[in-house]
Amino acid sequence: TITILGPVYMSARVTNAGVAEILIIGKEVSSKKAKFTSLTLDKTSTIRVENLEFDGGGINNSGTLIVGTGIVGLPITNDGTCTIQSNAQVFRIDNNASGTVVMKDTASVMRQINSRSNQGRGVTNSGTFTMQDNTKISGILANQSGAGAYNSGTFTMKDNAEISNNKIGGSDWAAHGGGVANRGAFIMQGNAKIAGNEKEEGKGGGIYCFDGGNLTIKENAVISGNTAEKGGGICIDAVDGLGDTKIGGSVVMEGNAQIVNNTAKEGGGVYVVQGIFRFINNNAIYTTFQAVWNNNRQLQKPEVIAKTKIEAFPGFTLTSGTITGNKAEYGAGVYAEKLISNNDLGKTVTTIAFVLNSGTVTGNEAEFVGGGIYLLNKSAFTQGKGTITSNTAGDGEGEDIFIKQ
Repeated sequence: TITILGPVYMSARVTNAGVAEILIIGKEVSSKKAKFTSLTLDKTSTIRVENLEFDGGGINNSGTLIVGTGIVGLPITNDGTCTIQSNAQVFRIDNNASGTVVMKDTASVMRQINSRSNQGRGVTNSGTFTMQDNTKISGILANQSGAGAYNSGTFTMKDNAEISNNKIGGSDWAAHGGGVANRGAFIMQGNAKIAGNEKEEGKGGGIYCFDGGNLTIKENAVISGNTAEKGGGICIDAVDGLGDTKIGGSVVMEGNAQIVNNTAKEGGGVYVVQGIFRFINNNAIYTTFQAVWNNNRQLQKPEVIAKTKIEAFPGFTLTSGTITGNKAEYGAGVYAEKLISNNDLGKTVTTIAFVLNSGTVTGNEAEFVGGGIYLLNKSAFTQGKGTITSNTAGDGEGEDIFIKQ
């Protein structure tokens, strides 16, 4: 155990510690904590830090890091194993591809958004990241996609974890996802919540899912009270933060999950721009179809395509759960565009923008048209046993479903 008396500034490097765990603990003097400017851990080191403030480079971890009680203002760059626990409050986490991070025991990545200073994302993850046990990412103001968290790895929220009250500031058209920008695998389960996030002039107040990203919302997870121009709760898109065209994202909602009380100009709950296309060069023969809602549901005759397998996945699939209480000018519950791709064989494939297998779209309110669902240019849509009912539209057209001709 190393005890550091405050106030003092220092930096340290731990190399081949050779013990099970080193505890670095700060002790206040005259109500002031000891401060580190930087702390570096190599692959063989195991360190636990408590009751310290960090000012500067923070911790660069390639070993095993445990961040405990009394930690304030800590930036972490992680290539090893990191556990953040015991109500610790960190400033930023950059988790690289080889890194694993677990947040638990009410730990948080938290700032004061009312400072109005742009200090970058809360979390950037390309490795494995888990939030559990009432942990939070909150109060982040950034001018980058994913103010709360940007994920290109595997990210899991469970056990009352929360990403809330984060905001993308400024008018950068290329920055989307006030709460989360996801191009990897993102899972919300248990009672996880993404709430109160904002992107005023852009897409995805709660979550922006793009570039082949997969989002699963299940059990009792909730996306609520988020705001954006397009997709208050979720935007599913095919454009990255630099404006380059990519394959789209894919979202599946199941269990008792809810998308509720989100607000946007278009797509209060969900805005679907582009689903996923995957072109796999092999010798498989694949039968594909498009589903189009046009007065009556119609299925195009199956088309056999040799040599190349074309997979067209839905942008948004509602298996169960509820989309309710959302508001928009157009498409308060779900707003879906027409999705067409031309591949190098000269074939045209249309993805299914929105699949309603079960679940309910109800109680959503459009200022103009499309209270429940707004389909742009006969967007691809298919409905199974789900329910679309009791939605409202100010112009009285398409209260439950509106199809723009």
